[in-house]
Amino acid sequence: MITVHSVNLLHVILVYHGAILAGVLIWRVRFWALSALIAAFSVHMALNFFSETGLWIAGDGVAQTFGALYGPLFFLTVKGLVEARAQGGVNWRDGLHLLPWLGLLILAPPLIVMRLVSLLSLVGYVGWAFFLAWRYHTQMCQLRADAESLRLDWLLSIIIAFALISAMDGLRMVLSANGLNDAGALSYGLSLTIAFICLNVIAYFAYQHVRRHGPEAVAVPPAPGLNTAQTSTLDEAAIRDHFIQIDAVMRDEEPWREPALRLDQLAKRVRLSPRDTSHAINRHAGCSFVRYINRARVAAIIARLEGEPSTTLMAMAFDAGFNSKAAFNRVFKDETGLSPSAYLAQRA
Repeated sequence: MITVHSVNLLHVILVYHGAILAGVLIWRVRFWALSALIAAFSVHMALNFFSETGLWIAGDGVAQTFGALYGPLFFLTVKGLVEARAQGGVNWRDGLHLLPWLGLLILAPPLIVMRLVSLLSLVGYVGWAFFLAWRYHTQMCQLRADAESLRLDWLLSIIIAFALISAMDGLRMVLSANGLNDAGALSYGLSLTIAFICLNVIAYFAYQHVRRHGPEAVAVPPAPGLNTAQTSTLDEAAIRDHFIQIDAVMRDEEPWREPALRLDQLAKRVRLSPRDTSHAINRHAGCSFVRYINRARVAAIIARLEGEPSTTLMAMAFDAGFNSKAAFNRVFKDETGLSPSAYLAQRA
């Protein structure tokens, strides 16, 4: 007998929307893992629909294994955004992350084992994804002047949402086990809705991230000579001379006006290695390469405010090398202690 409940209609909507979204994203190789994540969610919802309506009871056993898929696919999605490859997308080694899911699918262990493996997989892979995002931000701050616009802060919100989904799923199981099926169904419907929203948010921000910044937006391992963590072997006088040379180029050629200025590009202008350039800035400016560039930008904007009252602040910001209003506002407040609007009000 076929029984259809309101949550099953939600299943149909999620399956339909997920299939379309996965089909759209699969055409971009950097989104293959994200497309697979959304497709897995869509198939999972289809299996739930079949098992809960009685169309295919055995589908519930298969559906229970899908919890072990979400952690690896989320991790691979983040990895695809923050690491560059020659071909982009995923490779055969990434398929090794799916072995726990295949093991559950083939061995069909007890339900409690499936849920434990799924939970451990989700926690481990989400933590790994968080580490990749942190490393990405760290490398961007060392290597690129437009690091502010390349931030992936939205990933933290997604990770929190995934944790909320897991908590709600656990609540649903507790409620159902205690005979509170209506409350459990409500929790289930809410968790599905949150998951649906999260996948759309990931797709939107990931697409915007790649569209705005392209392949250059991803963090790649520093090339030889670009490892800023190494200690310079130069004496203090040589490091000071290097900084004087860097500061002269910054003042005379104004390379900070280039929005996507990289450490290796500045090093080439001053005829130094990226490592020595970074070390000289760290030692004598007392900050990272990115902050050194942003300080020059903010100083130039403040100087222009005195002589060009008719020019808008954002026009000055874009001319100084900032490529977004959000990045400018954040940097300006970090450097002056005031937001741009508060600074202008104080001057008035």
